[in-house]
Amino acid sequence: MLTSTLIIFFLLLFVVGDLSINTYDYTVILEGHAFEGWSYELKNIHKLNCLLECSKKSDCLSVNYNQKDRVCQINKQILETSSVENNIIQAPEFCYIERSKYTILQTY
Repeated sequence: MLTSTLIIFFLLLFVVGDLSINTYDYTVILEGHAFEGWSYELKNIHKLNCLLECSKKSDCLSVNYNQKDRVCQINKQILETSSVENNIIQAPEFCYIERSKYTILQTY
């Protein structure tokens, strides 16, 4: 029930104005960067839906999101646990976002 209520709340905030999830459940780590070595990609998806998809997957630890092209890349690692082959790269159109524990919402 709480999950349904939160989803409805998120959707209402999205309809009313721009929604930005800044810290806790998802913390924006680096604007203009992406985690190389992502697991799979979702296309034509809003940022909120990208984060919701990640939250449904126990192995999703972070995402790369491209606002312009509406592309969501699901990552099974975070910077702290990445190997040499999987690291952060400069990607001006992307935002690297890691999961954590809580949610703070902002509307514009």
